[in-house]
Amino acid sequence: MFFTPFRFSNGACTGSGKTTTTYAFIDYLKHHLGKSIVTIEDPVEYQQPDIVQMQVNESLGMTYDVGIKEILRHDPDVIIIGEIRDNQTAHQALRAAFTGHLVISTVHAKNVMGTITRLLDLGISLQELEQALVGVVNQRLIQKEDERKAIFELCFGEQLDHLFSQIQQGNLCSLPYKTLDEELFECQHHVS
Repeated sequence: MFFTPFRFSNGACTGSGKTTTTYAFIDYLKHHLGKSIVTIEDPVEYQQPDIVQMQVNESLGMTYDVGIKEILRHDPDVIIIGEIRDNQTAHQALRAAFTGHLVISTVHAKNVMGTITRLLDLGISLQELEQALVGVVNQRLIQKEDERKAIFELCFGEQLDHLFSQIQQGNLCSLPYKTLDEELFECQHHVS
């Protein structure tokens, strides 16, 4: 399934559940697939046995960029990057993906298209994204009766290929499925 693995978990904002989902994914990769995992986070939110976790400390020179370079020396199967928020981190994540690592990270964006746009704004070329990106997950938490539930929009495979094709043609808004925003809007209007 993974070509040159580079995957982003996309959460709209703080409190969308992306850290909890990322750690559930880490648990699955570790226990069911036996993958070696190294994280770099700001801060480390869940202490996990059996994985190496690094914390960003910019005052000591430990940035995401520097941490990713250090992680590559250990050659784990999976690299978790807490957040891609600058050009250097984006390029180091891409470098890690091109060396065959599965890279999982968050990018603060409103939706799938916003994630792609944000990465392009950070200096990753469309061609690089096409070669490295496996999928994008847009996650939201909603209140359903007395429970909070996570809902997801997954864009991968043919849908992601379609999205890249649309971007190349200059059509930045077209996805071949109903987006999470469209589904939520539709649900709100059916309830009203």
